[in-house]
Amino acid sequence: MAPTLFEVKIYSDTICPWCYIGLKTMEQAISLYQRTYPNGSKDTFRITWSPYYLDPLAPNPGILASIRIGQKNGADRAEGIKMRLKRIGKAHGIDFTFAGKVGNTRDSHRLMYLAALKGREVQMALAKELFRAHFEGDADVSCHDDLIEASVAVGLARDEVIEWLKSGNGGAEVDDEAQRARESGVNSVPTFEINGRRLVGAEDPLAFYELFASIKADDP
Repeated sequence: MAPTLFEVKIYSDTICPWCYIGLKTMEQAISLYQRTYPNGSKDTFRITWSPYYLDPLAPNPGILASIRIGQKNGADRAEGIKMRLKRIGKAHGIDFTFAGKVGNTRDSHRLMYLAALKGREVQMALAKELFRAHFEGDADVSCHDDLIEASVAVGLARDEVIEWLKSGNGGAEVDDEAQRARESGVNSVPTFEINGRRLVGAEDPLAFYELFASIKADDP
């Protein structure tokens, strides 16, 4: 059987904690698949990120995540949500601090677009760094200074990033892509599209594994 190329598109927003969990889950599933599925180690996973705006009217500058969770869900539910995220996050190697600030994510998606122009590996590195800085640190994804630091940390040139953010480059492209995602039926994130098949959710590596195996079985 010939090796299979898995084309993975992740619909995600940079302020979505479940998207961070979903990335970790998918990586766990890929590792399991390549270790255990017959000839799975020969298969390739090509991953790209697609923008999604959970809250297009989110404030800029951002406000403390713990406060925003209460505003969006009610104070009575906020503590339960944070406890659940901390518990699930810990199982995935994520230390949620809720010290980051939640704000408008359009500029962060513009940077993800720039990173994609440099290659999928650069885009993936930036996605991970934005998640880490926001969810495990205190970064504000609407703050240009924080976005610049994350970009430089993954090897992008500071001057290029500063100019990109100032210019508005990539804005129309990410807006169009986010709109197309909604029109295609994406209404929550994370949503994973793997060789044209979609998987919604974040927690179950076996769901990914079974989808990989199904795609592999159907691959001529």
